[in-house]
Amino acid sequence: MIPVLLVILDGIGCRDAAPDNPVSLARKPNWDRLWQEFAHTTIDASERSVGLPSGQMGNSEVGHLNIGAGRVIYQDFTRIDRAIETGEFATNPVLAEAVATACRNNATLHVLGLLSPGGVHSHERQIAAMVRMAADGGAPHVRVHAFLDGRDTAQLRIAETEKYAHVTYFFNGGVEAVYPGEDRILLPSPKVATYDLKPEMSAVEVTDKLVAAIASDRYHAIVCNYANGDMVGHTGNVDAARQAIEVLDECIGRVVSAQRARGGEALITADHGNVEMMHDPATGQAHTAHTLNL
Repeated sequence: MIPVLLVILDGIGCRDAAPDNPVSLARKPNWDRLWQEFAHTTIDASERSVGLPSGQMGNSEVGHLNIGAGRVIYQDFTRIDRAIETGEFATNPVLAEAVATACRNNATLHVLGLLSPGGVHSHERQIAAMVRMAADGGAPHVRVHAFLDGRDTAQLRIAETEKYAHVTYFFNGGVEAVYPGEDRILLPSPKVATYDLKPEMSAVEVTDKLVAAIASDRYHAIVCNYANGDMVGHTGNVDAARQAIEVLDECIGRVVSAQRARGGEALITADHGNVEMMHDPATGQAHTAHTLNL
């Protein structure tokens, strides 16, 4: 059996060369050679192609869930929006009972949720729908506890954790259990405030483990995520992102060589765009969110 390696370059989309595109600015001989010599295409990792609404950028959870399933999976975001549009949301028995309980007891109904138009982890229109439902149902007191999800909107820069859950839980269709024959290797991300302070992150250590796993001949399939494009892309630091791409290029060169030496095949893809666009012309700020790019 030919061993297959799937490398997911997190947060790297396709975009024409530009001063704010670190992918085009980086020196990446391995990347360029693979692009020239081997078959490649672009894929859509946003909007309805991954079960999201029109105009909605993709994200790591959605990307890995769809990659793992091999088909379009309607996301909770889309399902909730459709329920609001059809009226199903307002008749949800659990939500309706919560409103009824508040009415019966002259109690306060507390609505907790992320408040952001970003759409990556939530959307503000959905928490608004819950408040409207409570008001229409006669709830005497409603209190909203809003968690501000600033990373996926213009200002604020927030560091994320590693992508371990995305190649396990999300890639496995939302199942946490380890499948028979499945091994997992978790390498901690560096302890820094923001990843532009260490743009290489733990990519070299990941590559060391990956090359060793390929050489072991133990596995018929390997899935690996490199988090640099997404994590460093979220900082808005163009120079740091360029450095991250150059580190990834070295890593790709090593793993592809190791895989080909074993007679295996390597598939290199991404889960969504991010690092290829680091400036937002509309706001004049650094662009720290995901993109709609292929």
